[in-house]
Amino acid sequence: MSNFFYNKAWIAIAFAVSFHPHKVHEIRKSLQKSLVGKSHKTQINVKKNIFVKKINGYDVEYDLYYPYQDPQRGVDSIILYAKKGKSRTMLLSREIGENYLDEVSIKYFLSHPFMYIASGDSHGDIYGEMYSLSLSPVRLEQVSEIPLRFPAKVPEGYYLNKNYGVRIEENNRIFDGIIYRNDTTGDLGYTIDIEYKMLKIGNSYKLKPIKQTVTNYK
Repeated sequence: MSNFFYNKAWIAIAFAVSFHPHKVHEIRKSLQKSLVGKSHKTQINVKKNIFVKKINGYDVEYDLYYPYQDPQRGVDSIILYAKKGKSRTMLLSREIGENYLDEVSIKYFLSHPFMYIASGDSHGDIYGEMYSLSLSPVRLEQVSEIPLRFPAKVPEGYYLNKNYGVRIEENNRIFDGIIYRNDTTGDLGYTIDIEYKMLKIGNSYKLKPIKQTVTNYK
């Protein structure tokens, strides 16, 4: 086990046993023992306590963990939490996969706060996700998309070229979309964009498709 994986394992365990501090020392010793005699990677870079917003007395913050010393080479994972006084509650631990973190913000829909996390890669792919934020109790719940009833069919010979993921544009309009490409015919892209509307169903939030736009660049 490398220092890289040791640190990530320790992060998750530290939160899990935060209410049982007497177990922490034993677990740390066990993890350290497993490192003896094995190769180590360079200690990863960490940026901690990055402030997002204050909501109802809670400071929403996050920590970033990098697989390399140079942060410009991408992010490995993010840990998001809500802090109030000396208490800190983990909201989310998410892999970024050595992509670039584009945005961590709080958006409001239906007068309710949502966490928006977007990452991307050097190929132009965007991976956006939305989470409903509740502070009683403190937790996040990912917002899922209701499938489009009659989705557009991709022409034969096209392959997935770029993924948009959930993106929030001007006036809080929510979109998701995919670009397809056909190198054989020379078509640059066949794009399917879907606009969504936020709905509250029971105690959960869903994204309902309201409009589909197809564009073919030749």
